[in-house]
Amino acid sequence: MGVETAVFLLAAAAAWLLAGSTRPWMTRRGRTAGRRRPPRTAAADEAGAGMVRLVRQLAALLAAGRSGPRLWEDLATVLEGADPCSPHAPVVRAVERVTGMGLSAGDAIRATCAVSTPGGAAAHRSDLVAWRSLAACLDVSAASGAPLAAVLTRFAASLESDMDAAAQRRTALAGPRATVRLLTWLPVLGLALGMAMGVDPVRVLTSTPVGWAAAAAGLTLMLLGRWWSTRLIVSAAGSRS
Repeated sequence: MGVETAVFLLAAAAAWLLAGSTRPWMTRRGRTAGRRRPPRTAAADEAGAGMVRLVRQLAALLAAGRSGPRLWEDLATVLEGADPCSPHAPVVRAVERVTGMGLSAGDAIRATCAVSTPGGAAAHRSDLVAWRSLAACLDVSAASGAPLAAVLTRFAASLESDMDAAAQRRTALAGPRATVRLLTWLPVLGLALGMAMGVDPVRVLTSTPVGWAAAAAGLTLMLLGRWWSTRLIVSAAGSRS
């Protein structure tokens, strides 16, 4: 039973590695998606919620009559008062300094984002996109004369809607991911069940040419199934993450 046991343990180890892998490493598209869109963590979600609060606070300060460097100074004070470790406060302070030198707020945000990482340790690519979108809102309002407070209120609602949609996608894809893990383990569980019943399928798979062919075909189909399932999940989630 030495060979059979070794084969069974190797199969179990392979299934564990496949089932435990959450990164789509089998496809070039998956690897690219992994580089471009890091998995959202609780810290990244909190940073996104913080960005929504920041935009709403900015709109409230504008509605209260704040403008220019004073607007960003008061916003930084509000952020630091609510959370002394706010990851967005340093960016707001930098924008305050740049606007104090006469640069427009939109250009100040873009210049700050070019030399620093908004969001600090909890940064996510979407945070940088949100800051640049905020700069675009400021530019559009300045060019068109649209009320900036109203524009920012709608922008905050859009960010919140995007976060809700992302959370719904993660919830919807939790089931398929669990199914992929379960299906990856089923062949190993089948071998274990056969051994428990006294059939000894491992010996059959390792002692005859037909068994080796069946084992090779089964392993190939398992890998193909894992690859295809992962590709479907990446297609459903990757393009919108």
